Amino acid sequence: MNGTTPTTQDTPDKGRLQINLVSDITAYPIQGARISISYTGIPETPLEQLTTDSSGQTDMIDLAAPGK
Repeated sequence: MNGTTPTTQDTPDKGRLQINLVSDITAYPIQGARISISYTGIPETPLEQLTTDSSGQTDMIDLAAPGK
């Protein structure tokens, strides 16, 4: 260690996200759904783009989260 205290910018908070998508009518998984994740108010610049698998799930991803 170099003796300095890490700042919030040095150690940003992270969260994890996995989406599970099922039909509201049949409760069956939805395969092949494309999901775009973006900041509120900036939909034209997605942070991540995911696709659901045959179980209706996306891969788990890490995203920056607001600090405490």
